[in-house]
Amino acid sequence: MATAAQVDLNAPEVRRTGLGASDAAAACGMDRYKSAYRLYLEKTRQVEPDYENDAMRLGKKLQPIILDEFAHRTGKKIEETEVRFNHPDLPWLWATIDGVVNEDEAVEAKSSRFWNREEWGEERTDQVPQEILFQCAQQLFCGGFKVVHVPAFLGGALRLYTVERQNAAGLFERMVEWETGFWNRVLCRKPPDPDWAHKDTLAVMKALYGVNDRAPMVKLGDDIGQHVSAYQALGAQIRDLEADRERAKCVILHAMGEASLGVLPSGTLLTRKAIHHKAYEVKACEYTDLRIKQPKERKQ
Repeated sequence: MATAAQVDLNAPEVRRTGLGASDAAAACGMDRYKSAYRLYLEKTRQVEPDYENDAMRLGKKLQPIILDEFAHRTGKKIEETEVRFNHPDLPWLWATIDGVVNEDEAVEAKSSRFWNREEWGEERTDQVPQEILFQCAQQLFCGGFKVVHVPAFLGGALRLYTVERQNAAGLFERMVEWETGFWNRVLCRKPPDPDWAHKDTLAVMKALYGVNDRAPMVKLGDDIGQHVSAYQALGAQIRDLEADRERAKCVILHAMGEASLGVLPSGTLLTRKAIHHKAYEVKACEYTDLRIKQPKERKQ
């Protein structure tokens, strides 16, 4: 069995020294919520990590409850919690285990608070969201386990899933290749290209670059000009579509009159009701405002 280490698992300086199991999917470019580019910036101290957001704090509070219910349902006693196992051959690769049953079995507790319930398959299978599958594969091979149990609190009930070492061997082999490439980039300070289509890229740009009013003007090339044109054109299309949508809504409301219910020939049901919001103050926040000003035409 791999060597376990008792450390401050959430300390940023510890997490920057390698790749944990929760980093695995992002390092492999397979995490839908965190890009490889953001992970690189976190590991190289260029942006603050999101290890302690609200969702993660809530998950930590639910974890002992889920583990306790797992033990009650299965009769398997949790011997240790929050233990890190280092990979026997790759010192920069590790996995933190929520609960250790014995040298063959580990437990990773999850909650539907963070995952779409539709992404989970049949109970007692390894049909879990891909980010969790990558995490469990790394836990299996860093900890030397034969199975990782995944008790998941979904829809008010605990469902049990299982990821087995024999089924994850091929995946982990590819993961080692991808994660080695990523970690070499961290060591050599060669960032991966940003994934402009990834849902977290805009947040990364905001975290990476502030606004310095004293910075000199930047000369941008024609390639950026093409993106500016696209940005403006898409903005105009969005405004036009929003206007079209409002016009369609007006026609529908006029046809319904004062009725709260309407039905189409297809059977589609329309409902409407008046929504009253209490007055409230907007919380203080900071955001990046991008405006584009066209140059004035030169007089002939």
